[in-house]
Amino acid sequence: MKNIIIKIITLFFVFLSFTDIKSQNFITIGSENYNQWILSNNTCYGCGSFYVMVVNNPTPVKGYYYYDIYFWSNSFYANGYAANSYIKFIDVYGTDYKGNNIPVLNFQYVVVPPKSYTFNGYFYLGYVYSLSSTQRIQITWSTVNPW
Repeated sequence: MKNIIIKIITLFFVFLSFTDIKSQNFITIGSENYNQWILSNNTCYGCGSFYVMVVNNPTPVKGYYYYDIYFWSNSFYANGYAANSYIKFIDVYGTDYKGNNIPVLNFQYVVVPPKSYTFNGYFYLGYVYSLSSTQRIQITWSTVNPW
């Protein structure tokens, strides 16, 4: 009986490892989650994934607040080794006071390398500036794959 349960559990995990995990393809960051790493989608071996962090400067510079955007690779090859995150069609939006998205940055693709001996892992994407100290930022992408 014990062997049957172990085989069922093993089959369940094998099934999960082949499940196609879909990401939501957007992250919205506001004052409630500045300076925190936010995962793009579930990760698995052979899947692409990354973290996003928006670091805000609480002190305005010449009347503007700056928001730095960082990525961290969370992609893995099928063998479990860390991989680059190849992210296609990234758009960064700021939201106005009515909640409308205003395009700020656009990239056809970005390759985010994993942390290594020569790279600290923090990939700087760019920045957004605003008159608002609580600017909401939305990041969208089409796909993310290990590369």
